[in-house]
Amino acid sequence: MIPDLPVEFTPQDAVQKNQFIFNYEEKGKASYGILPRGDKDAKRIKWFDVDTHSVFHFVNSWDSTNDLGHEIVTCVAVVHSTINIGLLTEHFDSPDMPNQIITKFEFNLTTGETSRKPLHSFKCEFPVINQEFVGRQNRYVYLAAIQETDAAAPQICKDNGFYNSVLKFDILDEK
Repeated sequence: MIPDLPVEFTPQDAVQKNQFIFNYEEKGKASYGILPRGDKDAKRIKWFDVDTHSVFHFVNSWDSTNDLGHEIVTCVAVVHSTINIGLLTEHFDSPDMPNQIITKFEFNLTTGETSRKPLHSFKCEFPVINQEFVGRQNRYVYLAAIQETDAAAPQICKDNGFYNSVLKFDILDEK
């Protein structure tokens, strides 16, 4: 799978214009190219256009066959609708920061259709799975998350606006 997403690495703008090092084109095109496993002919890449988004970290991707006998490639990723990482802000979890959405994409290699389904919305990133399942369907993903702190939490937890917990998410049951 080859993601072609509307994000550019722009170190010159970061230095000269004091901008974030990645430039996200909100009206840009997003697509994924899929070459069947084991195929070495780049001319057979199938391209799928999807709604504009960004992904820094993918969870996993696997092949399957649906009830109609169609070849399906499923991909799960932590999707950003925009890039606003907030590195110049004191607290990363300010209310205006968008949540990252765990999203499942299905690419039908037989029909050329694609689907995109949000599984849940959290303030999370950096997915990790059991490495035995890379390239095969997995159930659980662990993510760094921002957990709200309560009044009884130590002050250091209240002051830390960055990732402060680990979230276990069930991809199959979507919870």
